[in-house]
Amino acid sequence: MGMRSEFPQVFPWWLATTSSSNMLGKLIGQKYFSIARTWVPTLAVWGSVGGVALVHFTDWRLILDYVPYVSGKFKNDD
Repeated sequence: MGMRSEFPQVFPWWLATTSSSNMLGKLIGQKYFSIARTWVPTLAVWGSVGGVALVHFTDWRLILDYVPYVSGKFKNDD
């Protein structure tokens, strides 16, 4: 059997470093740091859902004007 990592792979690298966990653990406490760490994937998913919903319910043209290929492809020469 291989060694298990202290942190699962789904967490960002900056949460998996020992120095940041020690620093944040001292700042807010290990218990609350552990609780916050378990919420990272959930917050990432809901943030992504919120971003997609924002793009969906706004005017697509406003969003796609910032995409270089799409904004150059449909220019009107009026």
